[in-house]
Amino acid sequence: MAKNLVPHLVFENSKTAIAYYETVFGATDSGRMVVTPELAAQFGKNPDDAHLSELTVHGSFHIFGQPIYFADDFGGNAVQSGLTFLLAATEDDDAAISELEAIFEKAENSGRVTVQQAFTDAFWGGKFGVLVDEYGITWQFAVNPQI
Repeated sequence: MAKNLVPHLVFENSKTAIAYYETVFGATDSGRMVVTPELAAQFGKNPDDAHLSELTVHGSFHIFGQPIYFADDFGGNAVQSGLTFLLAATEDDDAAISELEAIFEKAENSGRVTVQQAFTDAFWGGKFGVLVDEYGITWQFAVNPQI
């Protein structure tokens, strides 16, 4: 049996968030399940609400080949600052390094993130960079030397 730890983010508007991550980070394999009239009551929504299709009960996308799940906030649990993701590769994986560099560059060039530290050589022998997205999530990028 394989075990995984999959981040699950809760947004005020997942439909907007997924478009952001596709545009800024190049998120792939995106999908979302809308709130149906049958599910509406479970989330405190009116089953006759014409805007149910705008709400997300579950969704997912991939960044750097890793899954991230998400949903809309139905109870005061939207993303808050303090959350950090680390995308890391070892220095012997040229394909992964190129992918990390491309993701960082895409996000940086979008103008929709704050670069706290450029993705450059680090004192420990690898590379490191940090940016913060529009949702207050910190993304660290690291290339680690083989030890």
